[in-house]
Amino acid sequence: MHIEAKALLSALSRATLTVFLLACASSWADPGRAQLLKLAPSLARVEASKASGGYAFGTAVAIAPDRVVTNCHVTREAQAIYVVKGGLRWDARAQLADVDHDLCLLWVPGLDARAAPLATSAGLHVGQPVAAIGYGGATGIHVSIGDVIGLHALDGGRVIRSSAAFSGGASGGGLFDEDGRLVGILSFRLPAKGAYFFSIPVEWFRERALGLSRYQPVAPLGEARSFWERPQTEQPYFMRATSLEAAQDWPELLRLTDSWVEAEPENPDPQDFRIKALNAPVNGNRELQ
Repeated sequence: MHIEAKALLSALSRATLTVFLLACASSWADPGRAQLLKLAPSLARVEASKASGGYAFGTAVAIAPDRVVTNCHVTREAQAIYVVKGGLRWDARAQLADVDHDLCLLWVPGLDARAAPLATSAGLHVGQPVAAIGYGGATGIHVSIGDVIGLHALDGGRVIRSSAAFSGGASGGGLFDEDGRLVGILSFRLPAKGAYFFSIPVEWFRERALGLSRYQPVAPLGEARSFWERPQTEQPYFMRATSLEAAQDWPELLRLTDSWVEAEPENPDPQDFRIKALNAPVNGNRELQ
């Protein structure tokens, strides 16, 4: 049943949430489907009014009745932030920004949203089914089903790469496990052909989400950029390696893994990428071993 479920979920990767809920009756176990039915009330649209004019749009996930989390790259230029749900619009009164990790927590008095249940990236494994849920364009909530492809250790959590696709409007949306628990925040994707969709782990915000003492009034966040937005030479090793993998630059990937092993000898990631490079169908890779 589990294998059949994964196959069917992969086939539904471009379905909207409504279509998914109607079509996947035989895919996930009943408790999983029941949990997923409860997820939509935890999602909201974010509208960030930019100081320079216009709006930036994204998604947010409720983690308490009056608290949501989204990406800082959505709200970076905002002089005012609105959370839209069920045709109603609320002001975000304060924010707690972690620009380095691209996480912005918003205090939205009166929202009274249903908080998503939380898990952590530590409980995930490669091959596990996940659902990416967020707003896309003007067509409402979308869901994409895929699998965990990679788990990359960084700053006490694991950045999640999955095949659950999402678009720009879904930034700040949720990555959920098969039990309907929030495990990551949809954040960025590589501009390459293939499954290069990344989510930020819940561990990076769950311990400091609810206390208001560190929240600040909503205002533009300045020029600082998150770990994934920096120049490639300043990005974490796993991102540089993934970019080389996407470009199929296997010799350079092998050279990078040599430096990576020296810098992070306890991390298994460089060996995994090295195996990919050595097994790539390109002549000359093995002589670089």
